[in-house]
Amino acid sequence: MLSLPSLKDKKVVFLAVGNDMNGDDAFGPLVYQYLAPFKNGAFLPLNGGQMPENMTSKIKSFTPDVLIIADAALGIITQNGQSDLDFKPTAKAKSNGAAPLKIIKGSDFAVVNFATTHTLPLNILINFIKRDLHKLEVIFIACLAKNTDFGSSPSPAVKKAAQIAKAAILSSIT
Repeated sequence: MLSLPSLKDKKVVFLAVGNDMNGDDAFGPLVYQYLAPFKNGAFLPLNGGQMPENMTSKIKSFTPDVLIIADAALGIITQNGQSDLDFKPTAKAKSNGAAPLKIIKGSDFAVVNFATTHTLPLNILINFIKRDLHKLEVIFIACLAKNTDFGSSPSPAVKKAAQIAKAAILSSIT
């Protein structure tokens, strides 16, 4: 079970990153599709697709307390230069067929080896947003991507992981 902190009394932006034409890279956009109907005055879902930097003005004008970013990833390199490839599925993930998910809180990642077509590293995007929103809390949800071939569909495991991420986000904001 994916667990996020309670965000009930906070303004939250969800930012999807990824290309829905590149197989498992569609993780972020899939989660966005599931969350879009829940938009309200305290929750703003955005689909940044391949160019999440185009969403910065919307994010800043909403003045959120929390930014949740979802993207497919192959691994994470933390700020101290250590590789964090711990995408080992839990027993529950193994039993439900979902792709492994990992939550990174704060800006505890410097470089992410993404399975996406966007080129601006997310840490640069986050730093740019935080220049105006100094107290912004950032939560990154990464999904292990296996197939990111152009023209392929997301795997059933990634679709299941997107449903799990959606449920965790909705649980944290309601």
